[in-house]
Amino acid sequence: MRDRVLCGRNRLNRKIQSFFSEKSYSKRNRNLLVIICLGCTLLLETFVFNLPFWQTLNAQETTYSINQATSPLSVGTGLSKQGNNLIISNTDEAYIDIHQQQNVKYLQLQSHRYPNSDNIAYTVSIQFDAGEQWHEGSSRTFSPAIKHSQYVNIGGTASSIRLRFTAAKGSVIPITGITINPRISFHVSLIRLLIELFLILFIVFLGPKSLLYHKHLSSISQHKQKIIFGCITIIFLIIWAGVCWLSSSMRYWTGSHPGLGGHIASFDQYDDLAKALLHGHLSLDLPVDQQLKSMHNPYDYTARSRIAENGATIYFDYAFYNGKYYSYFGVVPALLFFVPFRLLTGMALPTAYAVLFCCLAATIFTTILTVELSKHYGNNPSIGCVLFAIIIFNLGSGIAYQAFTPSFYCVPQAASYMFTVAGLSFWLLSKNNKSVISSLYAFLGTFCIALNLGCRPQFILSILLAVPIFWDSVFKHRTLFSRKGIVPTVAICSPIFLIFIPLFLYNYFRFGNILDFGSNYNLTGFDMTNSNQPILSVLPLVFYYLFQPGSIIGHFPFVSLTNIPVLTWFPIEPSVGGIFMIAPFFLLIIFMHWIRNRDVSLQQSINIKTNNSILAILQNINIKKLFTYILLIIGGFILVADAKIAGYAWRYNTDFCWALCIATMLVLFQTETMTQASAQKQSSLLRVLLIASVTFSFLYQFFALFTINRYGSLIDISPSHYYAVANWFLFLL
Repeated sequence: MRDRVLCGRNRLNRKIQSFFSEKSYSKRNRNLLVIICLGCTLLLETFVFNLPFWQTLNAQETTYSINQATSPLSVGTGLSKQGNNLIISNTDEAYIDIHQQQNVKYLQLQSHRYPNSDNIAYTVSIQFDAGEQWHEGSSRTFSPAIKHSQYVNIGGTASSIRLRFTAAKGSVIPITGITINPRISFHVSLIRLLIELFLILFIVFLGPKSLLYHKHLSSISQHKQKIIFGCITIIFLIIWAGVCWLSSSMRYWTGSHPGLGGHIASFDQYDDLAKALLHGHLSLDLPVDQQLKSMHNPYDYTARSRIAENGATIYFDYAFYNGKYYSYFGVVPALLFFVPFRLLTGMALPTAYAVLFCCLAATIFTTILTVELSKHYGNNPSIGCVLFAIIIFNLGSGIAYQAFTPSFYCVPQAASYMFTVAGLSFWLLSKNNKSVISSLYAFLGTFCIALNLGCRPQFILSILLAVPIFWDSVFKHRTLFSRKGIVPTVAICSPIFLIFIPLFLYNYFRFGNILDFGSNYNLTGFDMTNSNQPILSVLPLVFYYLFQPGSIIGHFPFVSLTNIPVLTWFPIEPSVGGIFMIAPFFLLIIFMHWIRNRDVSLQQSINIKTNNSILAILQNINIKKLFTYILLIIGGFILVADAKIAGYAWRYNTDFCWALCIATMLVLFQTETMTQASAQKQSSLLRVLLIASVTFSFLYQFFALFTINRYGSLIDISPSHYYAVANWFLFLL
């Protein structure tokens, strides 16, 4: 009997110990976290995003017509009635007043479609019962064709409301009536649910106590790795395709339209280049106005605009040299996408498709590159750490801007980004067997990197990364630039000649110089041929690129454009802040001093004290630090060059952010090793900071898609998408 009791007690103790074991505890915590997150999602969907439904559930809605004789609506003298429309005749008196006996929570503007009235700006003023003063809020907009935009949150604290329309004199306001205190329907958004699901998955699987930080690459089979990393890749493929769809770019970034200073702006410049190549010449088949030919300095924007506004046909942002138009954008995307498409279909390929293809292909190679970097430089990092690195690479690279504004400006950048991550991936894949270099992968790597010269030449500096990548192959394993490494050496070097020589000839036959890509002959908003800014004047732009704080506002879209003042003139384009604002996880680079070469076998095989040969010193170089420093030098050089030559533009972030992404990942791999070895609290703190920075970056970049007056402003290009998301936050005043 006693033995039976002891046996039962032992079984109970084992169950208790199993219950409180780390694996069981982590599993219970994860399940509890899933329940909490799903509960929070349910609460958000039901009681936050649908708060207007509950606020108006018992509302007594009443609709009044503008033409109704007895109604609480009164039209200002600055609005004249014309059929079913109101016309602004006096901007100071263009308003509609509403006077109710009870406070008003919401209004619904009743309107009808009217040509060229997509967005109508207005302000809301309220008048408290105790006085006559009108208290006016910030500007709002609505679209007569979109129901989501027609609801107005008043707040329920006033019964007298004034809607003042701020459009120009003669503008049409197609409002036919106003519904006071309407009942707002319950609505669940699929996009909102997907965003919430993504954030839930992110928090659950990459939380500070996640089991993924206890699973390392070496302990996971290749098959499981492909499933895990394939899932995160598919998620980002869906995200970037969704961003491109959201912007309605497939129908917007095409054709020609009137541009600055009377010029013609064409989004089909790459198709113009494709047609010229198919016709057997390098200059474009565009008519050249005789007035432009006869100008003393055709690059003078003011003089050129003068004749353009007087009827001369002049194309904007084309290279103009010796009386002919050229494209100064890289020729490789034209040969890769636009020429084949025109040959097959006889039509122009919309640039959005080319940019989207490059973004999606780059996303796949980003995952491959991240995994290979983790294997070669990561000291066997955890699965969670590698997943974090993939997310950081995608959010920090600037690919969101490329996918959202896929004009011809983004074609060479997106293509170069794709070729860069692909080339680096192939280079690392060629080293998976330390005893031999794969000639095929080495060739493909250099081939992709070399193609940058025909896309976005700045990216050609990525070829310098061959130094840290193949350092051990040259100085330790002797599999390159040695007798036994002749074949892979030829494979890694030959694409430089195969690609560079045709591109140099392409430049020579156009502009008489193999290194002249034609950008200085650009007919743009300033004279690039004679522009020469002092080098120190670049410093403010460097600050704006890196450290400019963002402008966060308290209502949708929550992110607004930043102010970018410069004392010395530079071309400036709208932006939402520096890269450390957009991607705060780049701050991880400050932990560079933690990087150490922890390859014990290498240290044991070399004794610097007894062997001071040059070869021994080269073999003992800290490859991780060398790799990181070269990345930072490349990124810094491209940043300064872009600022010096072309000023400030949001899209230029992609030129150098890829280098910062890789540098950040290398530091991340090492900091995980250092914090795990030193203290569990440091590991948890690092993960919490990463979760916070990644979540902030994701949300900041998401809302930046809706920022008003940015390039490709969604409220102008696709107001239905803009107002659909804006309606999520109708509960905010």
